[in-house]
Amino acid sequence: MTSSRPSEQETPTPSRMWPVDYILQSSYSPLHLEGQIPKRQWREAFEDLLALETNDEMISLESRKREAEMGIRINYGILSHVIYLANRGLRNLARERKGVLDTREEAILGGDLRVVSWLNESLSMVETRMEKIIEGTKQGTQLVEAMKKLPASRLRTRGTWIASLISSGVLPGWKSRLEGGARRSEQRICMQKMTDPPVEPEETKDIVFTDEELRNRFGRAPSSNYKIPSGGIDYRYAGQRFDEVTVNEHLGRGRSSSGPTQSWPYLTFQTTTSERVLLPDGSTINKVVLTNHFLNGKEEKIEIIQDAAKVLEEVEKARLLLEGLEVVSW
Repeated sequence: MTSSRPSEQETPTPSRMWPVDYILQSSYSPLHLEGQIPKRQWREAFEDLLALETNDEMISLESRKREAEMGIRINYGILSHVIYLANRGLRNLARERKGVLDTREEAILGGDLRVVSWLNESLSMVETRMEKIIEGTKQGTQLVEAMKKLPASRLRTRGTWIASLISSGVLPGWKSRLEGGARRSEQRICMQKMTDPPVEPEETKDIVFTDEELRNRFGRAPSSNYKIPSGGIDYRYAGQRFDEVTVNEHLGRGRSSSGPTQSWPYLTFQTTTSERVLLPDGSTINKVVLTNHFLNGKEEKIEIIQDAAKVLEEVEKARLLLEGLEVVSW
C-alpha cells in the first residue's frame, strides 16, 4: 500500500523568519517537545536537521563533546566563585551574630527585657540568613552535578540556544544581538534576518525575546530533580556587583580588539554572525564573529573558527559583563 505525496497546498511553506518563528510558535518545536518528552535530545536533533539542510552534514560528536566540557567548566567556575562569596557572607554574619549575642548578654544582666526580646528577633533573622546561604550553596552544588549529565545544547538557556544556531552555522544570513537586563533572565536577545528583507511594512523584521518570556511560554524545563531554571547555565548567579569589572588575566589574548586591555568598560551588547569559509581543498568551515560593544563606544571583535566551546565561553563571559559582574576563572 502506498501513500499519496502531499500536494503543494498541503505542504507548509517555510516563512521568511524560518526556523526561529517555528521554534517559538510550533507545537513541534524542540523547546515544546522537551517539556512533553524530556528524555529525548530534541534540540540536538533539530540542530542536525538544520545542519543537513544547510551544510549537508550533521554537527560532529567531537564538537558537541568539547562544548559540553566547556559548559561544565563554566558551571564549576561560577559555582566555586559563588561558594567563595557565600563563605565571605557567612563570616560577616557570624561576626554580626556574635555582636548580637554579646549585646543580648549585657541586656540580660541589666534586666532590660524589651531589648532582650528585640535582640532575640535580630538573632533569629541573622541565623535564618545564614541557613539560607548554606542551603543555597548546597542546592547550587547539586544543580551543577545534575547538569553534568546534560548534552551540550541543554547547557545553554533556551534563548542563548536559539541564538547559538547562528554560531553553529545552521542559520546563514542571520544576526543576533545580546543586550543587558535587570536580571540575567531578562537579558534581551534580538534575532535579525539579514537576507530576504520583509516585503510588506507590517512584516516582522526582528524577533526579540528574553529567557523569562520563554520560561513563561514553555514552562520550566524538567531537566532534573533540581529544577534547572531554563535548561541551561542561567541559575540565578549570586555574585557581587562591582563598579569596575575584573577580567580574567587571559581574557584578551589572541584577539583583534580596539578596546582597552586592563580597565574593562561596561559592555552594552554583543552581536553574533557567522559565515562559511572555503578552504583550498574545496571544503568549508564555519567562522563566527562575536563583536562586543562597550559603553565608551569601543568595539572588540572576536573571530572563532569551528569551535563551539570557545563561542560558548565568550557568550557566557559577555552575559556576566552585561550584569556588571566579575568574570570568574573557569
